[in-house]
Amino acid sequence: MSGFRTFVQSDVEVRVSDSLDLRIRLEVGNVAETIEVKGGTPLLETANSSLGQIMDTKRLEDLPQRGGNPLELQRLAPGVANLTTLRVMKTSSPEGTSSITVNGTGTFSTQFNIDGVSNTTNDRGRGYARVSFIPPSAAVSEFKLQSNPYDATVGHAFGPVVNMSSKGGSNDLHGNFYYWAKNSAFDAMNFFDNRAGLSKVVYQAHRYGATIGGPVVIPHVYNGRNKTFFFYSWEENRFGQPSTSNQTSTVPTAAERDGDFSALLKLGANYQVYNPFTTRPATTAGRYQRDPFPGNIIPKILVSAVGQNLANIYPLPNQPGLSDGRNNYYYPDIRYQRYDSHMARFDQAFSQNHRVFIRLNHYTC
Repeated sequence: MSGFRTFVQSDVEVRVSDSLDLRIRLEVGNVAETIEVKGGTPLLETANSSLGQIMDTKRLEDLPQRGGNPLELQRLAPGVANLTTLRVMKTSSPEGTSSITVNGTGTFSTQFNIDGVSNTTNDRGRGYARVSFIPPSAAVSEFKLQSNPYDATVGHAFGPVVNMSSKGGSNDLHGNFYYWAKNSAFDAMNFFDNRAGLSKVVYQAHRYGATIGGPVVIPHVYNGRNKTFFFYSWEENRFGQPSTSNQTSTVPTAAERDGDFSALLKLGANYQVYNPFTTRPATTAGRYQRDPFPGNIIPKILVSAVGQNLANIYPLPNQPGLSDGRNNYYYPDIRYQRYDSHMARFDQAFSQNHRVFIRLNHYTC
C-alpha cells in the first residue's frame, strides 16, 4: 500500500508439517524504501510444540537403504524402537515398516500421511493400522516423524504421525535412472557360518527404476510453464532367496499311484484301506462297516483315471522319508518375487498470482 515500506524475506524453507511464525512489520515509509531480510539464522518453529525428526532430500539420497524403503529411515528418529526382526525392509513390506513404537506408544498406532492425505489402512481386518503405500525413495521429497503430535490437526491419532511429501515437477525437465544390485557372490561368509562349515546361502536382488518431471508442454497446443507440471516415478524390485524351512513335502509313490498301498500294512491296522462300495449297516445300531481291500491293493477297475492323472502331476519321491511315507520329497525352495510401484503427480495452478495448486496424485503397487 502507498505509504508503507516494502518488506521482503527470502530463503524461507518450509518443510513438511512445519508451522513457521514470520514476524513481518508494517512500517510507514517512502515507497522507494525496502526492508530485505535474507541469509538469516534458521527459523525456530514456535507455532506449535510438536517434536519430530525430518528426513530431507539429501538424507534420502545419501543414507543407505538396503531395500530402497525411505520409511526405513524413520528408525533414526529419537525415541523410535523397532518391534520386528532386522530383515530387509523393502517397499513391499508395509507391515514390517509399521512395526515401530515411539516413546512407548503401542505398536501399529502410527498415522501415515502422504501429500496431506491419509496413507494408513487397516491391515486385512486384523484390527491394527499400517502404512498403505510406500513410494520409491527417488519419488520422496522429504518426510517428518512427529513423535509428540499435540497439534489439533492430528488429534485423532493414537501415536506418532509420519508426514511424507512427494516430489513434483518444475519448469525444467529433470529425471534420473538408477540400478542397485545385491548378490551373494559379492559377499564373504560370516564368521559363525564359516566356523560351522555351512555353505553360503544364495540370494540376489535387483532394484531399478526411473523418474521424470517437468512442465506439461504440448507444442503449438499448450504451454504449461509456471502453471502445469507433472512427475512420474517407477521402480521394480526382483529378488530371490532360498527358504531355510519347509523344504520337504509328501508325494505319492509309484505304487500308490496304481492303487497299491500294501507297504503301509506293516505299520499296523490303522493303515488298512477299505472298499467304500461295500458300505452296509453293522450289527450295532447306528454304525456301518466296510470290507477291506485284500493286501491293501485297490483293484484297477476302481482306480479313477482322472485321479490317477492328477496324482501323476506330482513328482516321484527323491528321498526315503518317514516310515509312513511322509516327507519323502525334498525341494530347493528358492522364492523369486517381483514388486513394482508407480507414482504419478499432476499439479495445476488456477491462480498464477498466488500460486495455489490443484494436485492429483496416483499411487499403485
